[in-house]
Amino acid sequence: MREHHWLLVLMLAVACECGTSIEDLAVDGTERWYRCAAWPSSDRSIEGLGELSDGVLSVSGLTRLEFFAVGEGSDGWLRAQDPCGDGCLQVVLGGISRAEGLRGALAARGRALVLAGGEDTLAELEGLEETAGLVDLRGVRELRAGAQRFVFLHGGSKPWARRVDACGFDADDVNELDLEDAWLISWMAPRGAGSDPIDRGSYGMHLGDEALAAQLAEQPTLGGVYAYPRAADTRSGGDAPALLAPIAGGLYESPRIGRVYGDAVVLELEGNIWAVAPSADGASIGSD
Repeated sequence: MREHHWLLVLMLAVACECGTSIEDLAVDGTERWYRCAAWPSSDRSIEGLGELSDGVLSVSGLTRLEFFAVGEGSDGWLRAQDPCGDGCLQVVLGGISRAEGLRGALAARGRALVLAGGEDTLAELEGLEETAGLVDLRGVRELRAGAQRFVFLHGGSKPWARRVDACGFDADDVNELDLEDAWLISWMAPRGAGSDPIDRGSYGMHLGDEALAAQLAEQPTLGGVYAYPRAADTRSGGDAPALLAPIAGGLYESPRIGRVYGDAVVLELEGNIWAVAPSADGASIGSD
């Protein structure tokens, strides 16, 4: 296992032609993890999608984004859905490394952008783009569709990057985020406050990241989509919606809406952005 790990690191370091090697992003602690949020970027054209330049992926004709995490139950959910269609992109917020058959099921629905979660390891994420239609977002700082911006933050903060060689971020990575007039797309939610915080986990514990909350206080966003902590019901506070994307097809027991299966959080991009959050009671929020 360790031989495989070091072979992988060596291959990544040799393959990178930039100033930062993957090994430079390793953080040693109780468990070794990697700053996937600082992954080096290489300019390239992504066939059928757009151009990646200086960490910014520019696309045209985008009208719809579907956000969800994946895990147990997601394969069947994906195969039961209609195709994503023209102008639509799936955005996977972690978990793709944990379930068999998901890469093919995602690709069958349409284009899918894969953001690394705090439980995804380097070895499990290897070879994502060998499946046609999947795009590994490591090295992509933001998605730009016309004037609309979606800023990505990969992984979880310590201790939530908790598997050996998992993806994470640190306070420096958070400070580098340019969130003005943008949506934040992150596996991990910010530290919450108030009566119904976005990061409320079991027994009312706060599970979000404090550095991210501080950055959002300085640079308020248009909204945010997160996947951890896991929940099936959408929460929103203030002027900017804060949306939790569940594991698609996963079974949830929600104290607010009962037993439900996770569905996608959908952002419609035509005209001004509308945020649509499907739930068992059909609730949605938006801005016109």
